[in-house]
Order: sequence, then structure tokens, then C-alpha cells
Amino acid sequence: MIISIVNGKGGVGKTASSINLSAGLTLEGYKVLLIDLDKQGNTTKHFKLYNPKKPSIVDVMIDGVNPREVIRHTEVKNLDLLPSVYELEDVPDKILLDLSKSREKRLKEIQNLDYDFIIIDCPPDLGIITINALCVSDYVMVPMIADMWSLEGFDKITKKIDIVRDNYNSKLKLLGVFVTMDKNTSVNKQIKESLKQQFKDKFFNTSIRQAEALKKSTFNFMPVIISDPKSTVSIDYKNLVLEVIKNV
Repeated sequence: MIISIVNGKGGVGKTASSINLSAGLTLEGYKVLLIDLDKQGNTTKHFKLYNPKKPSIVDVMIDGVNPREVIRHTEVKNLDLLPSVYELEDVPDKILLDLSKSREKRLKEIQNLDYDFIIIDCPPDLGIITINALCVSDYVMVPMIADMWSLEGFDKITKKIDIVRDNYNSKLKLLGVFVTMDKNTSVNKQIKESLKQQFKDKFFNTSIRQAEALKKSTFNFMPVIISDPKSTVSIDYKNLVLEVIKNV
């Protein structure tokens, strides 16, 4: 099962959700691979595995290196990582210039990997790297903050999903939308109710509350769901994991 975590902009909790969803799935007994497709490499750094001198996702996408040669173990049991490096920034140009290989099938080999779940932390845009992720994914999850601007960005995401589904990957589906950095305010409640009415069964019941524990977890180099399992944000991610398992 391959799930891409997608949003066309940053600052919506995409990386934190990718990390904690992946770790949470391992707590439920699943073997998980987390793929870092963001040039900032924050997911990779979170596990203290950032090293530009070692093979990365760039080698997989540009040189066709088998991802099995690049995957690294994390300190979380049953959670492996396909790391990123800053050089990923140059990958879109290299893909567009290389006419000898398909632009949209640079990640096809990950479909042959032996994992229960593969979670892809996509970059904060809807360009060629994200398209490559969608071409091999079964599902898309969209984290968003509770504001009306998020709805505008979501339209672009659904159009991109439709393009990929119609041209490259007929099995691609939207798994759902979930709210991150949620606050207990009347405005947030109203917006979430509006989102629920719009997305219906594609709107996750679980929202991820804003919490300091999430920030602290970056200093521990460990997913908050493991480093601080009793925190509110960890409880939220555990509930989100259970929803994901149920829905797939």
C-alpha cells in the first residue's frame, strides 16, 4: 500500500504527519518505508540520517539505482527510510532534460519493495517530483490547516490527481483530507464543519491538534508518537493511523 502525503504549499504539517503516520503504523505491527521527496530533507534529518555523501532518492530518480541499495534503517523498529538530500532541487531540470527515460516513472521500482505500507512525503508543490510519487501511489492524503485558503489549494490537488489517474495511474484514489495544527476555537470548528460537508466521507474524523510536544520531538530526533506517546498530538496521530487502516 503506497500513500503519498500531498499539499501544494508548505507549513501545513505534511512532514510531521508523514513521520508520525509512518511510526504509528509500525506500532500497529506493520513494516513501513518512509520516502523523503522534499529537497529540504527534514524527514531525513529528523532521523539523523542526512548525509549528502551517501546514496539518496536522487540516485534512484536520476541514475536508476535500485532503491534497495539506498534504503536505510531508522531507530524505530520496522521503519525504514529512503533519504533525501538538497541536490533533489536539481532533479526536476534533469528529468526534463533526459529524454531517454520516462519523466513520470522514475519511482516505479518502489512498487516492488516488500513493505506493508510505503509513505511518501512529497515536496510542497505539485511539480514533476510529486507527479512521480502519484504515479506509483495507491492513495493520496492531504493535510491542511483550517482556513478557507486551503480549499483553493485543494482544487489544484484534485486536478493533479485527475490528470495522473487519467494518464498514468488508474488506481490512484483520494484517501482523505485531515486538519493539522488544529485549535479549539469557534472559527476552527466552523471551518471544519464546512470541510466535512464538502468532503463528506473523504474528511477524516481525526484532526491533529497544535502542541508544543511536536516541536520538542524534532530535538529528540524521534517521532512524537514514540517520544511522547501520552501527548495530545500523539493521541491524535494514533487515531489517524487507526482511521487510515480502516479506510484502506
